[in-house]
Amino acid sequence: MNPKPLRLHAQTIMQQAALAIIISIIGLMIGWLAAFPGLYRLLIAITLFACLLAVALRKPVMALMLVIALLPFTGLIRRLLIPIAGWTSFDPLLLVAPVLVLLLGAHWFMKRWILDREPIGADTRLFLCVLPFLLLSVVQIINPLQGSLLVGVGGILYFIVPLFWMVLGREYFNLTHMRILYAMVYMIGVVAAIYGIIQTHVGFAPFEYMWVELGGYAALWVGDSLRAFSVFTSAQEFSCFLSISFVIGWACLLRARLISKILCGLSLPVLGYAMFMVGSRTPVILTLLSITVITLLRFRSYWAKLLVIIVAIAFGFIGMRMLDSFAQSENDFLVHQANGLINPLDEEHSTLTLHWGYFLQGIMKGFQVPIGHGLGSSTQAASTLGGKGNNTEYDISDIMVSHGIIGGVLYLLIMITIFRLLFALPRHEPLHIALVGILLATIGFWLIGELTSVAAVLWVSIGYMDKVMKHHRWNALKRHLNKSYASQIGMNR
Repeated sequence: MNPKPLRLHAQTIMQQAALAIIISIIGLMIGWLAAFPGLYRLLIAITLFACLLAVALRKPVMALMLVIALLPFTGLIRRLLIPIAGWTSFDPLLLVAPVLVLLLGAHWFMKRWILDREPIGADTRLFLCVLPFLLLSVVQIINPLQGSLLVGVGGILYFIVPLFWMVLGREYFNLTHMRILYAMVYMIGVVAAIYGIIQTHVGFAPFEYMWVELGGYAALWVGDSLRAFSVFTSAQEFSCFLSISFVIGWACLLRARLISKILCGLSLPVLGYAMFMVGSRTPVILTLLSITVITLLRFRSYWAKLLVIIVAIAFGFIGMRMLDSFAQSENDFLVHQANGLINPLDEEHSTLTLHWGYFLQGIMKGFQVPIGHGLGSSTQAASTLGGKGNNTEYDISDIMVSHGIIGGVLYLLIMITIFRLLFALPRHEPLHIALVGILLATIGFWLIGELTSVAAVLWVSIGYMDKVMKHHRWNALKRHLNKSYASQIGMNR
């Protein structure tokens, strides 16, 4: 009798038994946690994680899509639970997405390294820069200068998780998946924009006011008015997500089917108005610059490009005239935006010099402490977990603080490589035009891990781009180019 079928049958029975035990344990935990309102956050987090993990075991792409769809609503879910379960900064709901991404990323590394016994080597120039940066990030977890090991562990959420999004984007996402992703992001952006406009003009719900009192921050206020934050964890994440959504819609308006153009044309004003009324000027400026660039990329004729530039200058002139009238408005957000854009160097009306100062301080700290202050030192983990916060508000200056000079150089190389590939992408595909736009519209915020929903979309996009441009002469490593050339010669023979 052949023992192999028996072994396979016994293995299947053991797997089913193990699964039954795990489900029973989870069921008992859920039943116990349900008895304590203060543990509802943990209960929801465990349930959500178990469901996503079950999906990820069969269809990783679907699980990742669900995570990206849920990330923007994390803030709303946490605020809805305040009247029932109270408020805490150490919310287990914040760990659901990062832990799943880390598990899937670790599974990829283990599968390549141990099961397939392949070396974890870089197959592109971009990944060649990312891998040592990822390794340096792991080393910086134990840097004693950040004050506590917990701060370093907390830094994993802000630096390592986004890079794992890139790894998973390379591994699982193709053109069809990216089209679905961008369509989903755009729809979420429109819904969030409508909700934000309601907050601005109608008001906030009682549980949202409770959050402002318990977990809010000073920058939420513009004069006597409260910024809209919609369903997100912060107004900054809201405005950056709107920026991404707007650029996706604009790219669709440039190159898409007629019905898509009509739908985007009707919804883009909603996104633009909501973004302007948040009161953040940087996303507005970067979005305008990015849509100008991708519009220029849309046309090949120099005369058409010249016309685009002339139209952009004309709209800029009209916009500045409109800002003069906004400055006389009684609306705090219109006055705030108008005064800041008209007088960018006036410290009374603009925070440009303040942000520039933070950026320079971060760069200087990288030279002053070349080994870096530790992975979590420039993130929210430092202030939450007892470290000394050194947040500079921009990714490369944050990295100079946390990773030191080596990390800063590596990240600069990553940025340069991304930009080279970005403008070499095939432009016949509308998604590629959108990809160029969203990376331009969020420059300086690519690796700000606090913007969880934004970072997920950006780094999945970067991973997809790296895969698409794998054999491009600016991205392929020399040995891979030689192999590719040799295989082509062999096929021709």
